[in-house]
Amino acid sequence: MHRLRAVMLGGLVLAALLAALFAGGVPKARGDSGPNVCDVQGPWGGFFTGTLPGDQGTVVFNIYNQAPPVASDDDGSTDYALASQLANGLGNAGEGQKYHFLFTTTLVTNQAVAQGHGFLFVMGTEATFVIAGHGDHPLYGPFKLTAEGSISCANGQGTLGNAMFHLRFNNGMSDDGGVVLAKCQSPTENCPPEL
Repeated sequence: MHRLRAVMLGGLVLAALLAALFAGGVPKARGDSGPNVCDVQGPWGGFFTGTLPGDQGTVVFNIYNQAPPVASDDDGSTDYALASQLANGLGNAGEGQKYHFLFTTTLVTNQAVAQGHGFLFVMGTEATFVIAGHGDHPLYGPFKLTAEGSISCANGQGTLGNAMFHLRFNNGMSDDGGVVLAKCQSPTENCPPEL
């Protein structure tokens, strides 16, 4: 009787271990970044098509400090708070590997600049992102910026993306525009690349 109980208990433990293994996948080795990696750091370029006069042209982004989010990412700024709010509103919020990053951007055509925070959600070869920031436009003045989009990933690297940007100027004007982005080879060469 005791032997039968021991065999049954051993079988239950083995079944539970196998169920946990197959439900959670193979455990990751320490230092293994796993399948949901999409490095988007570095320069990106594209062509922004805003609706306001003088708000079209080449845009260059620099994305840096990409890492899984930690409490110290919250610098108390409205940019971070808004980016967090947008991330929570994504359809896939909480799914995939989540990353926080910082960005700067320049609309080369008119030298409008912006900076802020972003979040990236990686699911295999696809990722979605949101950003929130603030900047200054030479024609329309200070503005708040938000955007959402998607990135294609290959071999753990971001390659191509598209996004919809929303600019809200302090003077009450607004502009929305789309951009197709591609990863640049370097900050100075071939940026933005030919799309």
